[in-house]
Amino acid sequence: MKKATILCFLLCPVLACASIAHGTSQDVYVTSQPSAAAVTVDEKPYGPTPVSVHLKRDESHVMKIELPGYLPYESRLNRGVSGWIWGNILFGGVLGVVIDVVDGAMYTLTPEQLQAEMHSTDAKVTNGSGDGIMIAVTMAPQPGWKKVAQLDRQ
Repeated sequence: MKKATILCFLLCPVLACASIAHGTSQDVYVTSQPSAAAVTVDEKPYGPTPVSVHLKRDESHVMKIELPGYLPYESRLNRGVSGWIWGNILFGGVLGVVIDVVDGAMYTLTPEQLQAEMHSTDAKVTNGSGDGIMIAVTMAPQPGWKKVAQLDRQ
């Protein structure tokens, strides 16, 4: 009985396939255009982009990317079942699956990389070639602007 207990404790880490293969946490690489945007995950600051964020696999996360003069960018990192769980079912049995479920290693976060395209809060006017009409659209008009027309739905 004593030998069986010792053998069980020695084999537990080996049987947990996902725990060995990719661990209980994951790095998510975050970039933005333009760079130097502030990254927060679950309201915890992680610094400016580009940045690699180290997150636990056992829960979903909410990532916010913010830069003054730009609309905020928000993304949800969802947890899903990792393919390594099949290794446990085939080789580790119930004990390996239980270990990976308890320590969160059976999950993977998606997306694994995040590229945030930041959109300016100001209207942009570009030089057109030739005569014509130029239309600029903005989500937040500036106080000094003068309204000259309005498009209505028909």
